[in-house]
Amino acid sequence: MNPSIQDLADANLLQAIREHARWQAPCECVETNGVLMMAGANAFPGVFRNCVARTDGSVHAAGVLERAQSFFSQRGPRLHGAGAQPPGSGLGRGTPGSRSGARGRQPLHAG
Repeated sequence: MNPSIQDLADANLLQAIREHARWQAPCECVETNGVLMMAGANAFPGVFRNCVARTDGSVHAAGVLERAQSFFSQRGPRLHGAGAQPPGSGLGRGTPGSRSGARGRQPLHAG
């Protein structure tokens, strides 16, 4: 099965976050168990730094937020969710079927 253009766009966004993590110093990028978390060199609230994105749609939204809060709690208020969330995932989206933001996605903000 060929990936959809949306799947390719999500993969591109995730790879861009990884690349930005390599270019920033100091920076910490952790990708484990279906979640990508990146703490940038400063507290700038951007998509390519200080962000969390689910890379596996089977990971529950509450678990993603819990892990992100733990990861970022030692770094100050800098958590911002990236838009790469699988359709119907319940994370970074409005109600199922709603269309707000890019592909119906809304950023997560904490702090």
